Amino acid sequence: MLASAEQCLLYDAHFATTDDLRMPALLLTRCCFVIVLLATAWRPALADTTPLEVLRANIAKGIAVLQDPTLREPSQANAQRDRLCAVGREVFDPYLFAKVTLGANWQHFDAQEQQTFVEVFGDYICRNFISRLQQRYRDEQIEFVDEQFHSETRATVSAMVLWQDSRIPIKVRMALRDGAWRAYDLVLFGVSAVKVYRTQVQESLVHDTPAQLIQHMREKTARNDGMLTDPEAETDTQ
Repeated sequence: MLASAEQCLLYDAHFATTDDLRMPALLLTRCCFVIVLLATAWRPALADTTPLEVLRANIAKGIAVLQDPTLREPSQANAQRDRLCAVGREVFDPYLFAKVTLGANWQHFDAQEQQTFVEVFGDYICRNFISRLQQRYRDEQIEFVDEQFHSETRATVSAMVLWQDSRIPIKVRMALRDGAWRAYDLVLFGVSAVKVYRTQVQESLVHDTPAQLIQHMREKTARNDGMLTDPEAETDTQ
C-alpha cells in the first residue's frame, strides 16, 4: 500500500519545520514507485528534443512493460524486472547520478573504483526499487506540468503522479550530457533522492573504504535487500 498524498505532505511539513531532517523509511518505501515508474518510462533523446518532450513521448513505453499481461505472471517477475532495468539504465545517467551522490567523496575513489561504483550502484538502485515497484504498481499514470531550464545543460521537469484520487507532485532533474537529456535526480515533496543516498554513503565511508562500500553494495544487491534503513534527507533547496 502506497502512502497517500496527505501522509506525504505531513512528512514534508515535518522536514520544513524541525531541525531533525530524518526521512522515515516508510516514505521512501511507499513512494519509491515514483522513481522507478519514471525511470522505466524514458529513453535518452537528442538535444533538439526538450526534457519534457523526452519524458512525455516515452512514458508509455515503461508503462507498457508494467501492464503487459504476459509479464504480470509470477513466473515472469524476473523477466519483467530485467526489461524494466534495461530501459531504466538508458534514461538515468548512471555516471552523473553516482558522481553527485558521492559528492566530495568522488575524488577519494580511484578511476577503477569510480567506474565500479557507477556500475554497482546503478544495479543496486535498479534491483532494489524495481522489485518494490513490481509489487506496488497499480496502473498509476503521470501528468506532466512544465519544465524549467536552469542553463543550457540543466533542467527540471515538474509532473504529477495520479494515484487513486491523489495527485503526487514530483520534480525530475535532468542534465544534457553527450548530446542526450537524461535524469540524475528526483525530488518528492522537497526530498532529493540524491541527498538521501549521499547521506547514507557518507555515513558508510566514515568507517569503510571505497572498496568495502562497493563490496557491501554488491552483497546487498545479491540478496535483493535494501541498504538504506531509516534514511536521512535534506529538504530541497534548489
